[in-house]
This record gives sequence, C-alpha cells and structure tokens, in this order.
Amino acid sequence: MVELESRCPGGEQRPPILVTTSWDDGVQEDMRLAEMLAERGMTGTFYACPEPGQSRPLTKGDMRQLRLMGMEIGAHTLTHPDLTRLSRDAMRREIGESGARLEDLLGEPVPSFCYPYGAHSPVVVRCAAECGFSFARTTVAFRDGLDFHPLRAPVGVQAYAHSRPTHVRHALKEGNVVGLLKWAMICGAQLDPVALTRMLALHAEQRGHPARLGALLGDRPTWHVADAGRVAGCAVGYTVRGVCD
Repeated sequence: MVELESRCPGGEQRPPILVTTSWDDGVQEDMRLAEMLAERGMTGTFYACPEPGQSRPLTKGDMRQLRLMGMEIGAHTLTHPDLTRLSRDAMRREIGESGARLEDLLGEPVPSFCYPYGAHSPVVVRCAAECGFSFARTTVAFRDGLDFHPLRAPVGVQAYAHSRPTHVRHALKEGNVVGLLKWAMICGAQLDPVALTRMLALHAEQRGHPARLGALLGDRPTWHVADAGRVAGCAVGYTVRGVCD
C-alpha cells in the first residue's frame, strides 16, 4: 500500500489517498512484477493458491522472496474454485487450509484472502471470518471510499480488458449500483486504468476526505505494472509519501 498526499498551491494539505495493488493467482511473472513495483516505491498483495492449476506457479521459494521484498502474500483458496458453488465442508477446506499452508510456509499470520472470480455470498464471507481472515478482497469495482466491510473489500480500478457491457453485467450481478453510477457519471465509462484512477482520485479530493484506490491487476502484461507506477506517480498531482505494510 502506498499513501499519497499533496498540497494545494497555497500550501494547504489535501486529504490522503491510499493506493493499493493486488495480483491474483500466483504465477512466475509475479517476481518481475514485484521488482517493478519496488522500483516505483510501491508494494502489493500477491494472492496465491497452494495447489494451483495454472502453469508456472510461484514456488515456495518465490513466495518467501516476495515477503523479503516487502510484498504481502494472501490466500486465494487451494485450487481456485467458485466458492459459492461448494458445500460448506468443501468451502471451509478451500479457505481454511489455503491460509494454514501459507502460514506454515511463511512462518507468520496470513490475514488477507481473495475470493476466486470475486464470487462471494454471505455464507462464503462468514466462512472466511470463521477461518480467521480479517480482510478479504472482492472484484466490486469503481469504489474509492473507506466505508466498506473488511471481508468485502472493493477495488477502485480493475486493470483487465473488460468491455463496457461486461463491466455493466458484473456491476448488476454484484449489486454494485453505486460503483456503476460512479463509473458512468463521474468517469464517463472510461476503460483506461490510469485515466480512471485520475478521475477517481480527483473525485475523492473534491469530496475533501481520505480515500482508498484499490487497483486489481489480474492479467500479467508488463504495461499493467507500468500503469500501477503511473497511478501512484501522477494521479492528480499527488506525490508518494511513504510505503506501508
């Protein structure tokens, strides 16, 4: 997480904006991504599955190295299923054991979780809490406020090649009318992640209170990382003040 602040021309301090980036699934490209984030003074949360189905997954050594670089490792289930389609026992195994295995590997608590495909329900959220997670990220987009349930954390920008109809469909499915209206009315249904971040940051600044811009980056082309750096470095004139865990 990077905390950004800026001052008005007269020296008056503006409200801070927190910029977070998260990366799903845990693949080899994440090692280069972590280097590029570090070069820009940023950290990120890398959500990994201990029993991945994709090729070139992160190794145990990779995950330990990411922690040494100051990155966070979060749980993402064992095998990346849609949790809403599982029985309660299977759901508990996928959620609970994924965290336990990562904690054994890293030798420290793993408080963060990410729902595969963003799919969650009240039962899934309750199960995540029962398994000991204190934070869980969804894919509910175009939200920049700090008033969210910690086990239903939204994102501001999703750097994924979704079309406008797909964004609309996802928002309606997730009941995210607030985010959909903000994207349409404040952001002009913009698709570029850097432009979106500038618009959301400016909107937060105009409201005059702190905000959080979460960037979910699901694909791995390097321009996504460059965008993450540009998001932190140029959004409405804010400057990087420091890097936090």
